[in-house]
Amino acid sequence: MFYDLTVDYGGVNFPKPYRKKDVIYIGFIAVFSGCNRAVSGNPCPDCQNSSLWEHACKSRFDSIKDITAFVHKKVSIFDGISAGRAVKYFYAVLGGEPLDQEADDLRIVHRAVRAGLERPVPSVLFTGYSSLNQNGINDGTKRYVLEQINYVKVGSYLGDAYKVDGLESGLATANQRWIIVNPI
Repeated sequence: MFYDLTVDYGGVNFPKPYRKKDVIYIGFIAVFSGCNRAVSGNPCPDCQNSSLWEHACKSRFDSIKDITAFVHKKVSIFDGISAGRAVKYFYAVLGGEPLDQEADDLRIVHRAVRAGLERPVPSVLFTGYSSLNQNGINDGTKRYVLEQINYVKVGSYLGDAYKVDGLESGLATANQRWIIVNPI
């Protein structure tokens, strides 16, 4: 269930290997609530988003139009203050567990963000699943990822005790990795 949309001003959630120098990365981060593994008693170790386990978290946005207007307003501001530097926007999906969502919910929010951006942008999805072929991911959601997402970070966060410094941007523990789904 869609919960929130935030802005990542530093590009932390954009995969470092695919970054270009001298570009400002600004991400629109869609946060979804609901994690089937956690609700069934098997969360990722040291889960960073335990408040998003249940599928019924209330969104601060009242409508899809509000999401589009929020994005459009932020883009107008960022484009106005970029001081001639290249700005690259991206869209990221986090959770809870994004792959436990209904495909239609993922698509609706994705379309609303793109409408606010008024341009195609790279998309990134973060999942605790170890692959896109894992049991529990419904076919519609998998199809959404294969059609709409460019980069997927797979692998659960194992906890601070397993955190490794110096990994590629967006990765925190050595079991995580990037998958290029639709190269740009």
